[in-house]
Amino acid sequence: MFVATTDSYLKWAVGLNDLIPQSWRTSLVLVKSLQNPSLRQIELAVGEKKSDSIVREHVFSTVRRVMRTKPDIIVVAATGPFLVLFRWLLDMIPQGSQVKLVSGSPGIAYHLIGAPLRARTSADLLLMAGKAELERIAGALTAMSVNTKLALATLPFLNAASSKPKHPGPEVLIFAPQPDMPKTLEDRQKVLIELSRLRKEFPALRIIVKLRAIEGEAQTHFEAHPYPRLAEELAELGLISAGDFEFEVGSISEFLKNSNATLVTVSSTAALESLAMGNPTQIISDFGVEDALANAVFEDSGLVWNIRDYGLARLQKPNQVWLEKNYFHKKSEDNWVQALSQLTESKRVSPKRIFPTNISKSLLFGEFLRVIFPNALGIALIKYLKLVLGKNSS
Repeated sequence: MFVATTDSYLKWAVGLNDLIPQSWRTSLVLVKSLQNPSLRQIELAVGEKKSDSIVREHVFSTVRRVMRTKPDIIVVAATGPFLVLFRWLLDMIPQGSQVKLVSGSPGIAYHLIGAPLRARTSADLLLMAGKAELERIAGALTAMSVNTKLALATLPFLNAASSKPKHPGPEVLIFAPQPDMPKTLEDRQKVLIELSRLRKEFPALRIIVKLRAIEGEAQTHFEAHPYPRLAEELAELGLISAGDFEFEVGSISEFLKNSNATLVTVSSTAALESLAMGNPTQIISDFGVEDALANAVFEDSGLVWNIRDYGLARLQKPNQVWLEKNYFHKKSEDNWVQALSQLTESKRVSPKRIFPTNISKSLLFGEFLRVIFPNALGIALIKYLKLVLGKNSS
């Protein structure tokens, strides 16, 4: 069984499901949550035809489904807090502790060490997208004395991206924003100001800010400072011009079919899709290169440049050694399907706990509210929880 909660995780789950041996019986559930994608986001992530077959249900219904269908393995395509919560709920039902859980990331996970990785130890098996990532996470798990297994699984969308047809076109800069990178208002303003400067330096350059969500739609991570709103504010202050760039929604691969389109980002997984399609790709270094920005994995890629160096950066080719170590290894090196087979034979049983110890109580309770009350009541309760904890209630 595949269990997903957000658009990016749903896309990852569907991609993996397509690669499962046909002799295996599979099912896919989108658990209701405050982080659920809209119908538009679902169709964009998996296609209109597949979106019609996705079951959407409350997490308690999913737990009952597990009791009824008795799956050997559940791939939890969701954040660490949801994984912990789901493991906890399963351990409360008969034979639930015997169900094996698999998890991973729909994109770059090289930086997910420390607390994020500790939450992931609720899984019996973690899928890693690259060899360097697998090696680093293996070392971190060993340091934590945790025996969660690892397996190599190419990100499914990379295979699809590499076969997309291309066409020549005008020079376009596509900025792939993230809701949480960079975090601060000042840094996000700087991105737009620097893009505006590039527009003046290259008058013929079309600049597109490719949005993942429109107003009112959820994302895997909360976005405190959306770029469309920042652009309006900066234009009113006279720091940028209103027409310097365009905001677009839709599949980024459609924009990347233009062989003259350059992908620019802080650390978005869209950079990998751009590389798979053979487009110039730039990881901007203006805010640093570190785990906190989720871009440390690109350090030796040859793709890391200051925003102002766009003209030089788009001429660079990625380091081939880096590619093979990071996300672009040979398909024959993937061993995740074999690892799933071995997992079904494991006798390991999840130890029942009154309360999970691999995540903070506030994180678990926040996830509990998002999933148990995926409605206006949940939003109100989470705002109240943040108020009590002294955090930003937005």
